[in-house]
Amino acid sequence: MKVPPKALNAAWRDITLKVTREIIAIIEKFISENHMRSKMKICVDESIFVVRITKFGVVTFAADGDLVGRDTFFEEIDTYIYSAKNVYYKITKFIKFIDPPINILAKSIAEVIDTQKVDEQIIVEVCKVQTFTSIQIDRITSPMFDGYLMYNSIINIIDVYDDVGVVNNDLLINVLETRPSIYEDSIRTISKKKVVSEVRRLLKTTEPESPITAQVVHVYGSCLLNLTTQHLTYGDVKMTLEAIEDRYRYNKIKDYIFADEILEAAWHPDRYREWCLDDEERRRIESYRQIEYN
Repeated sequence: MKVPPKALNAAWRDITLKVTREIIAIIEKFISENHMRSKMKICVDESIFVVRITKFGVVTFAADGDLVGRDTFFEEIDTYIYSAKNVYYKITKFIKFIDPPINILAKSIAEVIDTQKVDEQIIVEVCKVQTFTSIQIDRITSPMFDGYLMYNSIINIIDVYDDVGVVNNDLLINVLETRPSIYEDSIRTISKKKVVSEVRRLLKTTEPESPITAQVVHVYGSCLLNLTTQHLTYGDVKMTLEAIEDRYRYNKIKDYIFADEILEAAWHPDRYREWCLDDEERRRIESYRQIEYN
């Protein structure tokens, strides 16, 4: 484990202790909500910690790809954050549907939008026999509104089913990356009703008689620590106000310490004579020295 620079240790540890308490509280809240088919990814510098809740409600913990126990997970989180410069998390919640009525799917989307906060994202993916529809709904801050909705939809023609009618994910990814879409649309609105109506219209007019496999994905997160860049985002998530204040305080302390260390290293009486005194003052000092010697 890296040891923070001695001069910054106290300030750094104060920040990382606070971040540790905050991330543990967020993890505990995520677990207590017990949303089946969900995961929380915590990135601490280059290390990745993941908490998953399976479709059966089982909670698992992983640190850098290895399954670990709950106590070990929290101990490692604390150890790694101690010497961290960057910490952020993302929570992803999945709701899956097998051939649902469109109205039921639209109602579920509306319920998720009701819980959506600024900078959070909802992704709706609908797979039919010949088409794959991807809908992205972002809630974005605005000076005039508490947060308006940005709606984007894309439809692709697909032929990605295997012989028994199951979607081949590798083929699906290849199609979405290489094949041009047949439909794209974008809406900016403050009306949830307009967004849900557009989703309903799109699904009803695209292969209206085809069975549906769909999922609604709610994605959100925050950056709790960023001491390495001047950006207000890290890992594609925004910094919290507390993280911005911590970075400002850390950099201010670091600048003061750097200036003091440079001054101490550079200071010498000869430099003072050369940089700070004029010729007359130097001659006067020299005359005093000669008097003392005599």
